[in-house]
Amino acid sequence: LLSTADLYPELGLTSRTTLVRREGGRLTGVPYHQAFAEAHRAAAGHLRAAAGIVPDTTLARSWRLRADALEDGRDTAADSAQADLEAPALDVIAGPAETFEDGFTGRKAAHAGVVMVRAQGWPERLARADSLLAADSLDTSSRPRIEVADAAALAGQANAGPKPLSVDLPAGSSPPVRRVVLRNVAAAKAARVLDPIADALIAPDQRDLVTAEAFVAHVVWHELAHAAPTSNATLDEAAADARALLLSTRLAALEADPPPAALEAATVTYVASVFRAVRFGAAGPRGRAHLIVFNRLRDAGALEVAGGTWRVEAERVAPALTALLSALEGVDDAGAFVQRFGRTSDALVAGLDRLDAAGVPADVVFETSRTPAPR
Repeated sequence: LLSTADLYPELGLTSRTTLVRREGGRLTGVPYHQAFAEAHRAAAGHLRAAAGIVPDTTLARSWRLRADALEDGRDTAADSAQADLEAPALDVIAGPAETFEDGFTGRKAAHAGVVMVRAQGWPERLARADSLLAADSLDTSSRPRIEVADAAALAGQANAGPKPLSVDLPAGSSPPVRRVVLRNVAAAKAARVLDPIADALIAPDQRDLVTAEAFVAHVVWHELAHAAPTSNATLDEAAADARALLLSTRLAALEADPPPAALEAATVTYVASVFRAVRFGAAGPRGRAHLIVFNRLRDAGALEVAGGTWRVEAERVAPALTALLSALEGVDDAGAFVQRFGRTSDALVAGLDRLDAAGVPADVVFETSRTPAPR
């Protein structure tokens, strides 16, 4: 199919928003806005109705352009308008989004629906964190703008399989202009997945350090701490994790009433999250990056296991993370480094087996409701 499709670019067969159909012995392309015309019209109706009552005229214009794009398939203006929004009070994904559900060609977008409500207080926290990273001369110029919101609704691709901790805007753009961390989704994963992991695998006196607040913060700081990409995505992800953990304690020090053991809480929560993430697979860049940080903490004595439970030795965490960042800057053979440190150990596998035996869920499941389309 790929070679045949590439021979006929005028048919749009390789477009991310075109269905490929066989008619009379030849392939034809059917644009999504025609193939799913009824559903697109319904979604467009909802967007126009919302645009009619939202007080923010810039946001209303963005939604009207998205409604137009759903009906005519021309999304350039809608994408541009959404890219220009800066932490709006409300935002939406409606229509074709990401392509990773396409296991055949990796080209075709699946539909998603997301309604997001801006999380209060986070713009100021993000600004403080960004200033610290800028003081470190970290090159974040190629990173999307990071925002934090709560998901009021997730549908389609966004509610299928593992629930997204963040979404890219405009949906399907490469590279994205904005990345929105979904705070309440992360908090739900902490409550339903990380808490049972802590009960099974974290030392009893440190289990209370695994919190939704620490997990949400790590997800946000990880996205913020991404520097300009190198040639190895796994090492980039590992560096962002290490920076994010250190950033937690640096930000805590700026608060009027700093919480005790900020780095310890961030690291214990991170350790629990490694077990959560590795259950989805350790072969990709994100999984390998988790393992690199996890193993380097253990190698440095900052993470120990006894009797099947894991303990963070807080005083050793910062030196271990600093040493890891230094090592990542000087890596000559990225493949060899990943192969050496991005491995699963017998102790980690035993922990994963305990989670399976205890019936700890791999992810959260959201219930959704349907409302009739506007007439």
